[in-house]
Amino acid sequence: MKYLFKLPFLFLLLTLCFLLNACGKRNDLLTLPSMGSESTPQPGSLSTEPTAEKHITTPAKSAPVKATYFDDAVFIGDSISEGLQVETVYLKNTFKINYFGKAHFLTAQNFGLFNALKGVNLPLYKGEKQPIWDSVGQMDITKIYICLGMNDLVSYPIDEIVSNYQKVIKKLLNAKPGAKIFIQSVTPITRSEEKNRAHKLITRARLNELNHALFKMAEKKGYYYLDVSSAIKDKQGFLADKETWDLTCHMRPEALKRWIGYLRTHT
Repeated sequence: MKYLFKLPFLFLLLTLCFLLNACGKRNDLLTLPSMGSESTPQPGSLSTEPTAEKHITTPAKSAPVKATYFDDAVFIGDSISEGLQVETVYLKNTFKINYFGKAHFLTAQNFGLFNALKGVNLPLYKGEKQPIWDSVGQMDITKIYICLGMNDLVSYPIDEIVSNYQKVIKKLLNAKPGAKIFIQSVTPITRSEEKNRAHKLITRARLNELNHALFKMAEKKGYYYLDVSSAIKDKQGFLADKETWDLTCHMRPEALKRWIGYLRTHT
């Protein structure tokens, strides 16, 4: 009889356990993602859908390459790049430090995209001034690094500079089909240069505008874009006065070494 007395109590206990278990399962179901969130990934979320391979416009930072990586490269630029050339030659000849291997340089003072197209202030190659695409055509190279635009900013609007850039690249690729094009950002100016306004159209804002336009061009055309300016400028976007020879844009060794470091780690 005492067992029969406990039966209602046992039945009540079993019923309560069943209800609690059912509620627990319902709560688990409520925590699952809805079908809508699975079928429509949010920005920045991972998706398992296959995507077409996309050209990487700006190479990611990596370990520094060996100097031989630049054996088949040419650097084209104005007096700012001429400073880079002088520094690398000095390090090589004085301290036996070779960062750029057998790389070629085509640099000249007051050189620019307009000058390249008009045949003015051309860089020397083997002792002779000639169009840069003629010089490139004579070289055994596969990589073309270009850093031009500062001198063009003095006289031309951004869209015309970009148009001339494309014309120059087309001629270079006609001379050396299949070469990889590396567009280097125009390097920064000092606070003193912007304050003095010797060249009213060369400002930090216009430099940023030109570099953004060059990045978009590289993205569209499938060229590589190297933001060398990011390794040279300070937090306000200027080249430090103490890191220049003339308080404008021509760099001293401490800034040039950061430029070299960027090129060696973004290939």
